[in-house]
Amino acid sequence: MGLKSSSATTLSKLRIHLWVSTLALLAPAIALGKPYQPVDIYRTCKVTRDSTWNGLKVDCTHRNLSSFPTLPSNTTTAILKGNIFKNLKRQSLAHLTELRVLCLRECQIKKIDHDAFQSLGQLNELNLESNGLRNMSSGLLRPLKRLKTLCLSGNRDILGNVFEDARRKMFQGLESLENLHLASTALTAVPSGMFSKNQNLSLINLSNNKLKRIPEDITALPYLKGIELSGNQISSLRLGNPINSASELHVWLKSNAISKITREDMKAYSRIHGLTLDIQRNHLTHVATDTFADFKYISGLVLSGNPICKSGRHGSNCIGLQNLTKSLHSMSVNSLNLDKIGLNVYNLTGDYFVHLSNSNVTELSLNGNTMTVVHHTAFLPLKHLRTLNLGNCDIETFQLVNLGQLQTLKLPSNKLQSFEILSEILEKCLKLSELDLSSTFKETGDEDCVIKNHGSLRSLTLSRNNLCKSIVLRNMTSLQTVKMANVTAKKSFNMAKQLHMSMLPSLTTFEFQNNRAYLSKKADIFNNVPTLTELCLDNNQFYRILSIDLDILRDLLRPLRHLRCLSLTANKLTELPLGMFDGLANLTTLDLNLNSLRSLPVEIFRHQRQMTDLHLDRNSIFTLSGHMFANLTALKNFNYARNKIICDCNIRSFQSWLATTSVNVQGPRELCFGPEWAQKTPIKEFRPSWFACDDHSVYLAAISGGCVFFVIFLSAVLYSFRWDILYIYAIYRASGKKSKLGRREPHKTYDAIAMYSPTSVTWIKKHLIPNLERGEDIRFKLCINDRDYIVGDPLVDNVETNMEKSRRILFLLTREYFESQLHETEINLAQVKLFDGFVDKIIFVFLEEVPKTTFKEPLKTMMRHGNCLHWPRKKRVRERTIFWKRLKLALLEARYPVRPGEKTPLLVNENN
Repeated sequence: MGLKSSSATTLSKLRIHLWVSTLALLAPAIALGKPYQPVDIYRTCKVTRDSTWNGLKVDCTHRNLSSFPTLPSNTTTAILKGNIFKNLKRQSLAHLTELRVLCLRECQIKKIDHDAFQSLGQLNELNLESNGLRNMSSGLLRPLKRLKTLCLSGNRDILGNVFEDARRKMFQGLESLENLHLASTALTAVPSGMFSKNQNLSLINLSNNKLKRIPEDITALPYLKGIELSGNQISSLRLGNPINSASELHVWLKSNAISKITREDMKAYSRIHGLTLDIQRNHLTHVATDTFADFKYISGLVLSGNPICKSGRHGSNCIGLQNLTKSLHSMSVNSLNLDKIGLNVYNLTGDYFVHLSNSNVTELSLNGNTMTVVHHTAFLPLKHLRTLNLGNCDIETFQLVNLGQLQTLKLPSNKLQSFEILSEILEKCLKLSELDLSSTFKETGDEDCVIKNHGSLRSLTLSRNNLCKSIVLRNMTSLQTVKMANVTAKKSFNMAKQLHMSMLPSLTTFEFQNNRAYLSKKADIFNNVPTLTELCLDNNQFYRILSIDLDILRDLLRPLRHLRCLSLTANKLTELPLGMFDGLANLTTLDLNLNSLRSLPVEIFRHQRQMTDLHLDRNSIFTLSGHMFANLTALKNFNYARNKIICDCNIRSFQSWLATTSVNVQGPRELCFGPEWAQKTPIKEFRPSWFACDDHSVYLAAISGGCVFFVIFLSAVLYSFRWDILYIYAIYRASGKKSKLGRREPHKTYDAIAMYSPTSVTWIKKHLIPNLERGEDIRFKLCINDRDYIVGDPLVDNVETNMEKSRRILFLLTREYFESQLHETEINLAQVKLFDGFVDKIIFVFLEEVPKTTFKEPLKTMMRHGNCLHWPRKKRVRERTIFWKRLKLALLEARYPVRPGEKTPLLVNENN
């Protein structure tokens, strides 16, 4: 009994647990007023093989899920970003013991069960960014022993109302944690010891909070490589203890409230071998001359956007800059960024950097300051300078000397007077690899751009100068990238005559947009640069080629067999020649948007099997063929938006391609451009009628022929069986729906009286009487001479009397009949009875061939208006059957219309 009671109790608990689990699953649906429907994960989400963790990767990004889906138990990566879960329950994750990556970013999660992650001991990365989580349980993360990356950014006050002791223990169980993101969580302070158990931390992100000082805990993290503190309220770099990290450390302190830096502030950082300190956009005005006295090397110092200099123009000294350079005089600095520090001098000399002669500065940036003249001694102390950025400095005179080690020079947006400085730079900077002179020269328009003879230059930018009359690029063996947008002095530029390139064996990228360039004849511009892989010729005037010869455009591109990216945007091209891209078998990206193309040859891309991106948007294309994409087997992205696609019969192959392709198509909701009735119809939904589109001549001929054949066949059938049809109809009409009885007029005894010769008696007994008086379907009553005449009465009286008792007269004609003496009397009596209305009709049956000369008046007239039948002499069943049906039809036909309520013919009761 005890065992049974225990089993019953266990079963009862199990039932209760199942009910609770079911209600938990149903709760979100009940709250929304909708029945719960399990999510089909394989149809709703993207499920693929996770090669990194040897499991399944489930991507349910932005699927508008309102309940946590049931994931397969072997899921290793689950990306559920952008759904609506509200609460996160333990049972939703309990079976995912193999899970390594869980992303629940932007899911509006407000609450998480304290034991929700209990089964996720293998989890490597957890992302809970931007959910609105508040007051997270201190023990929530403790089971995640192997967690390396934790993202909690964007959850305002997630730690705000937690007691300091609980906050201190929040991350203590995460001994494997390497990356921690707590940006935008409204932190005002980091309690001491918060990261003391996370010795493997390498990156901490505490940006955009309300911190007023740098957390002391970072000093005890030996593997720390970066701490992001931008966007806080920190006013000092000072730490109580030195940082023990022996590796490189990057400290981001952008947009804080730091106004000065002293030796005491920086002492805690002096043990770091490679410190990069970014304090741009603060309020820094004072740098003590001994600030970096304890340092031997700093990897990078970024001070841009600080008002370090408050001096005026015309040679006034910048005390802040001088103090900074003095503070660096006894140490090495790899990179020094002084952009927009307020430096405003007329003549920049070496006095500003004299204290850096032993600092081994390799990268210097002074972008956004003001200096009219750069003296030739300005950078003389910087013997190891490799990179120099003097952009946006309003430089008018640049005196270059002793920069033989320089590798990168950037002088964009200045006001240099002469293009000759370019030649001087190339002559004196033999190791130069990158040169940026965009928007550097004043507009002259009459100079020739001759750039030649340099062995190390790899990148050259001369955009937005508007000064070149012609361009010559020659003998630069390392040159890979040339950017020349807006360099043609606002005049049309004939590439055939004004652009010359030669001896450029390494050139791969050439940008020549916004130059009003065109071709007046066939040119070999790119014949000497077959190595080009990227070519940009946007916003030129290549439409002018079309008025000359389409072959010019085809020949222009033919040598570029290695070209992968081609852009011809905004050239007003109206058509493209077939074969234009035949030589570009390696082309992967083609941009033809913003032209005036109206159509494209179907085989224009017949050799582009490697093309992945095709842009035809914003043209005037009115038709596209699906066959055009037959060879674009690698295509991934296609844009045809904002064209003028006419929806007619020619659109069907393109519609078919749209319906079946896996390509990412931009413009799928484009509307038809055509008849008014079709203009509001999306191209994919347009359905032309089959009859209007196809050539149906064969079908129409077949259908018409079939119809004609059917009509002929039906006519033949109807003609062959006309008497059968008429007979059936007559029987149906005569018999009605319920009875085969007819009704004879009171004064009529017979349906017909037979007129014949004695030789016809045998035929009457053998054929006439059995078929008419004893028929199966209808029976007539006949007056037969040998049977129904009154014996003893005169023959003529008998004939006349019985004619009056009959509705019709039946003449059985043979030669013997016309030889009898009584035949004329019978014919004359029949005429009289017909005219007097005693009989309805006279029927003539030829039992044999009778010469026409035998017929006399009134017989001829009566035969023209009566029924004439011929008895088939040959014993053919079909012919005799038709004969009897025709005879019965003749006996059934009424001469006058039938009165209402009467049935015709006068039928004899089958029982009589």
